[in-house]
Amino acid sequence: MNIRRLHLLAFAAGFLGGAAVDLHATIIQEAYAFPSNASSIFPIGLTLAADGALYGVTANGGTNGVGSVYRYTPAGGFVTLTNFNSVDGNTPQAALISGNDGALYGTTIFGGASGNGTLFRITTNGVLSTVVSFGGTNGTFASARLLQTSDGSFYGTTANGGSNTFGNVFRVSTNGTLSTLASFAETNGAYPYSGLALGPDGAFYGTTSGGGQGDNGTIFRVTTNGLLTTLVLFDGNNNGASPYTALVLGSDGMFYGLTSSGGGNNLGTIFRVATNGVLTNLLSFVGNNGSDPESDLVLGNDGAFYSTTYSGGADDNGTAFRITTNGVFTTLALFYGTNGFSPFVPLAAINGTFYGTTRYGGSLGGGNIFRIGEAIFTCTMLPLSRAGVNWNVGLTGTVGSSFRLVRATDVSGPWTTLTNVTFGAGGTAQYVDTNSIAGRAFYRAVNP
Repeated sequence: MNIRRLHLLAFAAGFLGGAAVDLHATIIQEAYAFPSNASSIFPIGLTLAADGALYGVTANGGTNGVGSVYRYTPAGGFVTLTNFNSVDGNTPQAALISGNDGALYGTTIFGGASGNGTLFRITTNGVLSTVVSFGGTNGTFASARLLQTSDGSFYGTTANGGSNTFGNVFRVSTNGTLSTLASFAETNGAYPYSGLALGPDGAFYGTTSGGGQGDNGTIFRVTTNGLLTTLVLFDGNNNGASPYTALVLGSDGMFYGLTSSGGGNNLGTIFRVATNGVLTNLLSFVGNNGSDPESDLVLGNDGAFYSTTYSGGADDNGTAFRITTNGVFTTLALFYGTNGFSPFVPLAAINGTFYGTTRYGGSLGGGNIFRIGEAIFTCTMLPLSRAGVNWNVGLTGTVGSSFRLVRATDVSGPWTTLTNVTFGAGGTAQYVDTNSIAGRAFYRAVNP
């Protein structure tokens, strides 16, 4: 369902020039607001754990100003589990993963034994421990989400360090031993800010944001014994440039990904790539549908991919979108500030509802946790006299697929499907409510 903005107009029947209320709403709703402060909190992504809760990190903030780990559930709200103190890590930049043992694992770009970052483990009740500390030739600036294989080993990338200082691919064994699989040399890629994807052939696939042809980045393949192969050289033009996101394996055995720039409008692309390196550009962003995508694609239950863009849209605050494997693109919603702006980390889903975080904005200005779901539109109707009057409520909007309108006198329901709705061309709908109501009525557009 693609609800860009809907307008509710409330006026009294027979009252000339009745009051008009213009509510700009989308299907992005704020679930939790982070406060704005001098250090900026920068919430980083969400991960669904085995206990059914969402877990995330903040890059700054917390009691020591260097980040924290938190838990969020729609029913239980927000709880801070732990605060980093630099010794155990500083400034996490990647979303957590849920480990095979039920704990959460992540990385920090600073802190630890040498100040060059850590790989950490945290239990769902907040017990934090350092697994390894990065530094020097074994990599620095671990800003990517980890990947755990079935044998319990962790694989990932560091954006800097390694033998050539352009970043590397690493493995951490189940006993905590850190080893380098491959180091980048700039000509074959540099600065891998994104994590790895496991291919159907048992090798790992990923992207580098720089290096290669014209420093536009690469797509690479690396085996478990460290054989590194460059599959794609981005050219900065039609096939994109500067990928900051991980590849995602589709149900068709192909990888899908994003570039943050390049393409037909130099605003980024969505692409498909085969394991042999054949790349197909599915979409070039044009601005009003988004630009500068920096959030990994997420495979939905319907086989399509979902993600966000860091900027673009009507207010240049970012968008949420869906794209199918054959390139059918839909803008799901727009960020416009008070519902957050500049999302740049992957979405996570609970019971089919996507949740994510924005770096800035929200109702308190410090970013937020948002959800993409049904939009509820509220019209407050205050009678002009003690006797009350009939109110006409006009609801208009544009929806990208078929839908129905429902109404309730309380936000918790029950919801009643409206039958006297006039549907127009392009997915528009008009409804006139002639009920006598003192108080509020709630409306929403839902899928059939």
